[in-house]
Amino acid sequence: MRKTSCPYEILLWINIEDATFLEFLLDQQLADVPIRVLGITPGNIGMQGYKPLFDAARFGIIAQLDDDVIRISTGIGEMATDIFTRRPEVKQLVADTWQDKWTNGARYPLRDYQLYNADDGLYEGKIDGWCSLYHRSVLPVLLTLPYAKYQTIGAYAHYVIDKQGSKSLLCTRMRVLHLSGPYYASLFDRVEAEKAKFSPEVHAPMIALFEQVQAAPPPREVLALALQVAIDGIDAFVPGVTPLQADQPLH
Repeated sequence: MRKTSCPYEILLWINIEDATFLEFLLDQQLADVPIRVLGITPGNIGMQGYKPLFDAARFGIIAQLDDDVIRISTGIGEMATDIFTRRPEVKQLVADTWQDKWTNGARYPLRDYQLYNADDGLYEGKIDGWCSLYHRSVLPVLLTLPYAKYQTIGAYAHYVIDKQGSKSLLCTRMRVLHLSGPYYASLFDRVEAEKAKFSPEVHAPMIALFEQVQAAPPPREVLALALQVAIDGIDAFVPGVTPLQADQPLH
């Protein structure tokens, strides 16, 4: 399903050794999907891969997308172009996330945000880079961020952009399926890998939740059904028509 009419390319840094995945990418490139692979490392270098990707971006909007964002709503590129054009103070937009029993997509409850503009569905508050769109003018900011393996790049960019007097905002007229947290991770046998992203000194409750799910995961058929409902929900999302979802606990 094509979801944008904007020109685009997909820039990748590959962190895994997987011949099947590389064959898939080659098939996509042969089918004229605009994919460029900038680097391949046998181990996971985490957020450090973003710097060369940002630097190689060629279009007016630079999109950062987490690898566990598996579905996006239609027209995000067009919407970002429109908002950036009409609101020159806005330099970063982060898409809202699907909310269900198994994930909140890492977005905080909306009560923790302040409405910035109702017509465009814009809110001020805590955001990160699960699906973050940057105006190209802030590329120098992106290239000077601290690129640690598990640095929250989108949140750090938000901090710097706001300090410079511009706006970084959540946009509820865009929605993505971000499979954050341990539940959907268990469906893909990724609990241990996702747990490793958290520091015991800072994220002890989150690590405890991962270990709880690791010991007793929900039934796979239940998660698979919920995942299909979420995918269908993102595909059916209509900005300004589809209502906001009830907030879920942060995990």
